[in-house]
Amino acid sequence: MNLVDIIIPVYDGLDDTKNCLLSLLESLDQNEICCNVIVINDKSPNDELTRWVQNFTECHGFLLIENETNLGFVATVNKGMRVNSQTDMVLLNSDTIVANNWIDRMVDCAYSNPKAGTVTPVSNNATICSFPNFCQENPVPSMGVSALDQVFSSVNYGCSVEIPTGVGFCMLIKRDCLNDAGYFNEQAFGKGYGEENDFCMRAAGKGWENIYCLDTFVAHVGSVSFSSKKQALVENAMVALEELHPGYHQLIESHIQEDPARLFRVRAFLDMYRQSTIPNVLLISHNLGGGVEKHIQELIRVYDDKVNFLTLKKNNDQTYDLLFGQFEEKLHFNVPDEYNDLVYLLNSIGLSRIHYHHLIGLHTCLWKLAQDLDVSMDCTIHDFYLINGSPTLTDKSGRFCTDIDTRDKLCAEVYPLPGEKSVENWREKVSGFLSKCERVIFPSLSTAEIFQSYFPEINSIVAYHSDSELSAFPDPIGWDANKSTLDVLILGAISREKGADLLEATAILAKEKNISIKFHLLGYAYRPLDKSVSTYGPYEVTQFANKLKEIKPDLVWLPALWPETYSYTLSESLFEGIPVLVPDIGAFPERVAGRSWAQVYPWNSSAEYMVEVLSTLKTNGISEVHPKSNSPLSQKLDDDFYRNTYLRDLEENRKAPLYYLSNEWLAGYIAPKSSGDVLSNSERILVKIFRFRGTKAGRVLSQMIPIQFQRKFKKWLSRKPIHELIS
Repeated sequence: MNLVDIIIPVYDGLDDTKNCLLSLLESLDQNEICCNVIVINDKSPNDELTRWVQNFTECHGFLLIENETNLGFVATVNKGMRVNSQTDMVLLNSDTIVANNWIDRMVDCAYSNPKAGTVTPVSNNATICSFPNFCQENPVPSMGVSALDQVFSSVNYGCSVEIPTGVGFCMLIKRDCLNDAGYFNEQAFGKGYGEENDFCMRAAGKGWENIYCLDTFVAHVGSVSFSSKKQALVENAMVALEELHPGYHQLIESHIQEDPARLFRVRAFLDMYRQSTIPNVLLISHNLGGGVEKHIQELIRVYDDKVNFLTLKKNNDQTYDLLFGQFEEKLHFNVPDEYNDLVYLLNSIGLSRIHYHHLIGLHTCLWKLAQDLDVSMDCTIHDFYLINGSPTLTDKSGRFCTDIDTRDKLCAEVYPLPGEKSVENWREKVSGFLSKCERVIFPSLSTAEIFQSYFPEINSIVAYHSDSELSAFPDPIGWDANKSTLDVLILGAISREKGADLLEATAILAKEKNISIKFHLLGYAYRPLDKSVSTYGPYEVTQFANKLKEIKPDLVWLPALWPETYSYTLSESLFEGIPVLVPDIGAFPERVAGRSWAQVYPWNSSAEYMVEVLSTLKTNGISEVHPKSNSPLSQKLDDDFYRNTYLRDLEENRKAPLYYLSNEWLAGYIAPKSSGDVLSNSERILVKIFRFRGTKAGRVLSQMIPIQFQRKFKKWLSRKPIHELIS
């Protein structure tokens, strides 16, 4: 066979049609197979598109067919397939981009299997043939179509699997298969969607196979020909397919569950990172969510087109998940047993830098991962764990230990050191780790000051998290004097350290004194609070704006009793333009310095004092402006760190010149498919206990059990934040 018809129906979308035909023209000389290009204009309403296609096809010798009336997609395709009666054909949507010798590889795939009737390549947007994420509409990866196609042609050369149906954005059909199964069904699928699925089912009924060509990538924008009509067309097509081929949807579902191409997607994705010209950066952290995870996801989102991020996260046991940006698949390693394999894989992919975000629970061999890979490393300090094992530097009552001489002893009563004989040994080990960091990044001046008192030799940089750099906080809107009722909002999961007890005591006292202040907790506390605090439970970020409309708060109060290192909760409040009430501890005072409608109070205040403060604010509003910090570390504060500095000195990825990952080796590390939101048995027990604690009997019982025991028992059942489990 020495000729293939490439049939391209066009209707609308001038830019996409240009990109398609230009990419096709460029690729033709790179293929040995001779091609007859057939462009069919299905009575386009776009005059500019019509003129451009006429000129382009005439200039390059492509066959142009112009329908006198709009026939619809399916009839137009059938018309193209009837032009020649002896050739195989490739149906190519006008919103695709092709590259390299893609035709040769699809033809090779088709004729390597005598039963192959249709062949579909990999694409970013092709349902069961989508990459990188399966059955999703992915954007075209930033490395470019030609480079990505070369990745597939290299790592998956000659590989294919059978699929239940081809996907019509780019589908090769053997002429013998077409003659056997018949043309597309114009009556049932005249306007498009479902026609290729129906054809593939009929072909399969005749003994032909539908093949997924795993060494070829074709980009697909998606739905240019159908635009807003897509959803209705899809719904009608799904009904028609089930009527014509009972069990069709079950067949597709079974294929999705089996997912035979999964290994090949992972291979291609790993090599895509290896071949990338932009830096690969590994982020290492715990898997406990909170502000650490929020910051990591922020980095991934902000630098999406500038960095390929990998993330290594510890699970509840000694296993670690290696994740890749927005890629849904992850690799699973048991450390230390499989540490050398993890190093081998990372060395094969190549890294520019490692950025540590937390060491809690991390096996110590991972502390030297940067040295084993010969790359530079950074560390962002999110809490105080590295000082003495206590993330918050608080005592049994949940209050900050201000005396540095007794701090270690008091903190150890709540957070014993992880496996160390003495705090001196612990800090010596931490000091060695931090000294190897090119940059130790602190999200506030106060955090840097506390660390400097223990580790004066580290190369510290102070940079507020990127949310405060990339968007300006709006001016807050206050209230008029002598307000009748003050609505005070508290956000998030409130522990003892975050001031749950102070909140409750303040609300009770205000109620007893008949002061018209309403307290709203949008989140939950570590224990059920008095009814004087209206508790709304956990909320999703997408619900936040609507919740604020419902509550209509005048003021957000952050009653923390420990020096929080940054506080995304404060950021949320500032972005909403709500006045804030914050303690003079940690990052709070420096972050609201110079800002109107931001009141700072002594962090160790009593409930009586807080009632007095809130009563005064209710009457007079907030007039004072907190002064800026005079910290000796102020010169280390980089206001443009994430805009200008974070990526500045990233080196070229360091990688092994040659590598080999066998299918068997790689398959052994691909994590089992996630069961979605299904909870483990221990997590179900924890959720039931949490809900019971909200009852009257549960509140009484929880007050009888020491809080230290409650924490240990909760961690034993699950280390995930409770709001993630109950949402």
